[in-house]
Amino acid sequence: MAREVLATGASMDAEGTPPEAECPTPQGSGELVLAILPSRVAARNDPGHAWLEWSPGEGPHPPCRGYWPDLNDPDLPDDCVPGSRELHRWLRVHSVRGLRTVDHGAARKRRERPAVISEWRAPLAPDQAALVEARCWIPPDVEAVVEGRYSWNEERDDWDNCSSWALRVAREIVGDRVPHCDRPKKLSAVIAAVSRATEHDRRREEG
Repeated sequence: MAREVLATGASMDAEGTPPEAECPTPQGSGELVLAILPSRVAARNDPGHAWLEWSPGEGPHPPCRGYWPDLNDPDLPDDCVPGSRELHRWLRVHSVRGLRTVDHGAARKRRERPAVISEWRAPLAPDQAALVEARCWIPPDVEAVVEGRYSWNEERDDWDNCSSWALRVAREIVGDRVPHCDRPKKLSAVIAAVSRATEHDRRREEG
């Protein structure tokens, strides 16, 4: 699961907030995309994934961000290796440092399995496009920065997994247009919320 993240060479001291001069201002409107790959698609024990994409992408990296656990966190027990049941059980109760990443793995998932990915899309005004660039900023010389705590514990609203992080950030950008989900850390619940919102928008457009 997190081998992709650990291969980024993320700096644990990297600042996630860009110097103003480094963060470009998009010149036009764009689009924000919340994408979700269901669990158990790639493999029986695959937990699935959610991430954010946007356009136009003006920063030093591809405009695709995900949220992953830092498996170098010293709080993690030795037997919690990537893909293990021990790791899955531990993260359902505890937390590790979270990493906001340039999610190259998400781009690969989109190419390999486009038919099973659920999406919610929202137009971005120029000021919102600038906001998403700033909120999701990662410096040019790294591909991940530390942000918050990663966990699947649904009782801790102050901890995030990939889907709750993506919903939280999307809401910071476009507000209440983001689909409401009572269980933001459960991918199937997020997919259902996205499906309802997409259907509602379609019916409204049809009149």
